[in-house]
Amino acid sequence: MTLGWYRRKPAVVEAYRFGGFEDEDVVLWLESHLGRFEFGSGVGPVPADVPDDGVAVDRGTGYMWIVQKAEMAPVRPGEWVVREPDGWFYPVSDEEFRGRYEPAFSSGW
Repeated sequence: MTLGWYRRKPAVVEAYRFGGFEDEDVVLWLESHLGRFEFGSGVGPVPADVPDDGVAVDRGTGYMWIVQKAEMAPVRPGEWVVREPDGWFYPVSDEEFRGRYEPAFSSGW
C-alpha cells in the first residue's frame, strides 16, 4: 500500500489504504496519532475498556477499529483511512475514495 497525500476538492488530506491485519504500517501511522489498544478475539461484544482514542486490529474479523472521542469505526481490508485537516480519521471505501480524491502530488495510484 502507498502512504501519500491525496487531494479532495478543495482540501488536501493524508490517506492510507488498509491491506488487512498484517498491514502494520497503517496501524503504526494511526497509533502515532491516537494510541493503540488490544481488541481481543473478535468474538462477543466490544470490550468495555476501549479508550476514548486509539486503534486496534481485530484478528478475528480482520477489521481495524479506529476510536476517536469514544466513537468506534470499523475499517475493512481494502478501505482507505482518511485524515482530514482537522485531525479526524474515518474509513472510506475504495470506490468512494477513487471517485472523490485524486493524488495531490505525482505519485499515481
